[in-house]
Amino acid sequence: MRGETNFGHLITIDRKLARLGISADNFVVNEPNASMVKARQFVERMTQLLWQRTDLGAGDRPLHQRITVLEDKGVLDSEISALCHKVRLGGNRAVHEFDEARAEAFDLVRVCHKLGDWLESTLNADYQPKPYTPPSPQELGYAKVDKAGAYRLADLTFPAHRPHLIFSFGGSYPPAGRSWRYTEQRLRELQDEGRIAVSQSGRPALKRYFHETYPS
Repeated sequence: MRGETNFGHLITIDRKLARLGISADNFVVNEPNASMVKARQFVERMTQLLWQRTDLGAGDRPLHQRITVLEDKGVLDSEISALCHKVRLGGNRAVHEFDEARAEAFDLVRVCHKLGDWLESTLNADYQPKPYTPPSPQELGYAKVDKAGAYRLADLTFPAHRPHLIFSFGGSYPPAGRSWRYTEQRLRELQDEGRIAVSQSGRPALKRYFHETYPS
């Protein structure tokens, strides 16, 4: 599985750390909220291991304090510390707000992969960092393809009644209680750019490309 490919090497450092990374990666497609929680736990475990290895005393501090102390002691540089905080905050949102943002979950997993490579390189001078193997566009719901790449259809309306954004476009009006997401001029521009397609319901829809949401 993809998770083993991206995080399996960490088993030589700590089995629990490797399992957390693998789980975060494998959950990213169908359970992004769980993926974000596992990503935060990955950083929690990584900082615990670093704390233990540097003999800083009791390690039962909140995660944000532990990251800060490790940076102050020179164990983490400013870039790695910022990445740890990014995952911490994303995981907090997943816990407290039940965030289901798949794109953010994907981003946090890639950050964890970078942190895992950094940790392995720090502890093993012979380790060669490996590129992250991402989910396929099809796994992430981008099942359609045109000359610009893999895409999915996104709703062109949003849930608000705004009279200046209610008009006929492509033979359709927004459903009751909704408005077009863009002005008529912008919709025409998107149409000229080949970004508008017709959904199964017969309504205009926006082509949302994989590379826009999940940049390499």
